[in-house]
Amino acid sequence: MTAVASMLASGADPKALLSRHANAFGGRHAFCASENLLAFMRLHSSSSQGSVAENSSFKRSSFRGSDHAPLLPTLVATALLIALHSVLAALAPRSEFLSYIIKGRPVRLISNGVVDWEAAEKSRLGERDLTEQLRLKGLRGPDEVEVAYIERNGAISIVKAQKK
Repeated sequence: MTAVASMLASGADPKALLSRHANAFGGRHAFCASENLLAFMRLHSSSSQGSVAENSSFKRSSFRGSDHAPLLPTLVATALLIALHSVLAALAPRSEFLSYIIKGRPVRLISNGVVDWEAAEKSRLGERDLTEQLRLKGLRGPDEVEVAYIERNGAISIVKAQKK
């Protein structure tokens, strides 16, 4: 007999056991542990009335937390998100402020052959990424660039420097 089973057999309060068990696991595992203990306690309490084989059909939900999400509220929330996206996508081209908030703004990466590494770092662009983009545009390095921007859609636009 396990320690929990012997405590239950000796008349221990199941709620106190559950609370102690959940706190012992703490944090994100507390709910799962407490649910497992509840299932064990139900199985143990019913096993005194019949054999374990008879109780092996004990059903547990594989979904942690509450029972399955209700369909109608889930569909309403999904429809609301789709509608919000459609409205914002329609308004963004008409409003400079909204466009700036939703899509951002272009960021200057290179100016007169000098790379702004702070701007590149804020844009999550590394040295290898930048040199790759320069090579794809047929350039050998930043010194051949007059100006380069990372655009709002993530593409890098480059204006080549005039040859002297």
